[in-house]
Amino acid sequence: MRNVIIGTAGHIDHGKTALIKALTGRDTDRLEEEKRRGITIDLGFTYFELKDGSRAGIIDVPGHEKFIHNMTAGVAGMDLVLLVIAADEGIMPQTREHMDILHLLGVQNCILVLNKCDLAEEQWLCMIEEEIRSEIKGSFIENAPLVRVSAATGEGIGHLKEEIEKRIRTSVKEEKQDMPVRLPIDRVFSLTGFGTIVTGTLLGGRIEKGDVLTIYPSGLPCRVRNIQVHEQNVERCFAGQRAALNLAGCTKEEIKRGCVLAAEGTMQNSRIVDGKLTLLKNSKRTIKNQTRLHFLSGTSQTLCRVSLLDVQELKPGESAYVQFRMEEEIALKEKDRFIVRFYSPLETIGGGMVLDACSRKKKRFQPAVIEELQDREKGKTEDLLSMQIEKICQVPTAESCLMEMTGLTKEKVQTIVGRMEEENKLFCMKIQEEPYWWTSAQESGCRKKIKQDVDAYMEQYPYRLGAPRAEVKGRFLKTVKKSVFDAYVEILERERVLMSRQEFLLPFHYQVPKEGAYQEVRRKLYAAIKPAKYDFVRLSDISFGKTPRQTVDEILLLLMAKGEIVKVSEDIYTTKAYIDAAKEQITEKLKTDGKITIAQVRDMFSTSRRSAKPILEYMDKIKITRKEGAESERVSNL
Repeated sequence: MRNVIIGTAGHIDHGKTALIKALTGRDTDRLEEEKRRGITIDLGFTYFELKDGSRAGIIDVPGHEKFIHNMTAGVAGMDLVLLVIAADEGIMPQTREHMDILHLLGVQNCILVLNKCDLAEEQWLCMIEEEIRSEIKGSFIENAPLVRVSAATGEGIGHLKEEIEKRIRTSVKEEKQDMPVRLPIDRVFSLTGFGTIVTGTLLGGRIEKGDVLTIYPSGLPCRVRNIQVHEQNVERCFAGQRAALNLAGCTKEEIKRGCVLAAEGTMQNSRIVDGKLTLLKNSKRTIKNQTRLHFLSGTSQTLCRVSLLDVQELKPGESAYVQFRMEEEIALKEKDRFIVRFYSPLETIGGGMVLDACSRKKKRFQPAVIEELQDREKGKTEDLLSMQIEKICQVPTAESCLMEMTGLTKEKVQTIVGRMEEENKLFCMKIQEEPYWWTSAQESGCRKKIKQDVDAYMEQYPYRLGAPRAEVKGRFLKTVKKSVFDAYVEILERERVLMSRQEFLLPFHYQVPKEGAYQEVRRKLYAAIKPAKYDFVRLSDISFGKTPRQTVDEILLLLMAKGEIVKVSEDIYTTKAYIDAAKEQITEKLKTDGKITIAQVRDMFSTSRRSAKPILEYMDKIKITRKEGAESERVSNL
């Protein structure tokens, strides 16, 4: 079933609300002030049946100049707009402003509705039609159909419904279901016994009862307790529908119009937004760099400063690449449309399209900056998604995270990343069967830096076990999980870039320099400990000549890592052969007698008690023996 949102536009008192009542049988003026003053102040919503049994939601937007920001909010998510013009007045100032807004917001599908035809003669109606056609010639609605109606008498309403259904069949495309969940909030209120309720048009995806979503830009999590579509409780709502959502976990005071309801991680807050801005031809304003403006997009409205990136000043009818510096955080998406209004006096002066919803500060008149924005402007949806994924994957990113952050299905993500991998734009690594994606440029750069860093470390400290793995991670991949870094190190090992030794990294095929200090320390160490056997010589008693103690310690660690030398206790080292022989003899003694004492160890190895005690303590450490009873006694721990 197709879900369609229809909106109205037009000058104040040209009969938009009355027309909707004639189409639907319902009055969209819900506020007491609206009924008293006879004008629509806020957005009104209702629906009517189509011939195929589906329902079209319809939004009544205000026509008065003071309520243009509400009108702009209403256009968000519209598939078709009825531009209402009163037959007794013709095109008026707000009609033109609404036409400008519709054009700037990218609305293409429009029906011209000539209302109040019961108040005019045929000759007058023909003249008004000619005037309208002349006024819209060369505009985006030049070829829009025109339908005569009278909301008061019902004349032409049937014909208008037929034209609406025809336009929906031929012009409205269904491309929203695969998009990320996104609902710009246009109304917030609370009801006793229910709590917080928000309304809006679902621009993408679907929402089900029980879904946990995030309110942007606050980041507040909430749960969908109940859903209403067209005044009926439903289990889920779909893109293209207007919905009222009862939310748990948040209060009315924590949400406002302009917030966006979306899946966690699928949107980013920003104060810097890049875009293409076009000033209206009939605007009387010239925009200079750092001009303060009102920025309106979807249901949000905020103040900003505009930085002109490729022109000195922007004149009526001209376009430019710009950067908006917002005065408060905003949540947008690439390709969103926006309107800008002059700061004071408040008037609509232009609008355009968001090119980068979460940008960084850019310098003016930079060729690389302009080229990037040109590419973004020309990009198709697939290209924009690729750019978004490329932006996310500056570090290794799990496929599941990409799904969350883009809001795309697994199949869609796999299609895009697969194509990007074929184009050598993405690098893939698997961790427990889940793909992690990383831009090829970032991976290549990181690989080069890590190799250079490890090479330089070993050049500076040739006798160390290697560059500490944790320090390398902290310098180059600080934000990723340890498991992700370890998986990347395994790739670098397989590709002969690095090799790992315990918690250290070395250049692949690294060899310790055997001449010089290494050979000298090894020779003197063996010369001292081998003749001593189990009557241990303390390291501090061995002279290593001019070799620094730090170098001696590093070479000792290398010899221990190779299995040549064993550290028996603090300051006592011996050969692995000696300690293995001691372990074997002590094990046999325990098998025979069930216990062993320090005195027995002393006699067994013809040494002193001073050396026998460290031998037993070492056996405790490697789980051969354990204390039981007297301090000097040990039993088997095997």
